Amino acid sequence: LAGSVSRAAFVQCKTCFCALHRPCVESALGGPAPDDFVCPPCRLERVDEFHPPVGGGVLQHSYASCSSTFSLRFKSQAAQWRKQQWAVHLRAVLLASPEL
Repeated sequence: LAGSVSRAAFVQCKTCFCALHRPCVESALGGPAPDDFVCPPCRLERVDEFHPPVGGGVLQHSYASCSSTFSLRFKSQAAQWRKQQWAVHLRAVLLASPEL
């Protein structure tokens, strides 16, 4: 990381290696981030081993509290998906847990 920003200010996902703001991650977790932290988008991709993502993988993701309403927008390719016999699944992971 360039400039005056310290690596300690970030938590790195062990799967995709993205860097996330440590105070935000630890606030969501309610404590220190583990060394084997996996970010929410990577956890979404791996949440259901019997239905792994295909094609472009996760189409869209959002962060929400349990009492909020949200919408997701993505480009639909329904004809191709039907031909491939693919289905669209809505998945959720708990932000307060770093586990797969």
